Amino acid sequence: MLALAIDIQAQTLNTVWERTSRTGASETLPSWFTVGSVRGMAYGTVDGNARVYAADRANSTIQVMDAATGADVTLATAFDLSGVSGGTLGINDIEVSEDGAIFLG
Repeated sequence: MLALAIDIQAQTLNTVWERTSRTGASETLPSWFTVGSVRGMAYGTVDGNARVYAADRANSTIQVMDAATGADVTLATAFDLSGVSGGTLGINDIEVSEDGAIFLG
């Protein structure tokens, strides 16, 4: 015999930011966000800044967005990916650890 207790509650999602024509955004998608170019994205706090990171396969770089506003972020020093190579796709996924380390695979 199996007994289950299920508590179903409606969840509320709150929009923090939105980049769409509905909101009047001049750029509804980042220019680097093209079909098939970004598969891996991660949210994390690095150096005290909450960011969204995207592994951009088409441009072989890491794209960064401000997590609070959705705005593209230009870093003072770009990520050095000169040692990343091999495989069918050099970069495919990205993760951010709790202590702010960024992992690219």
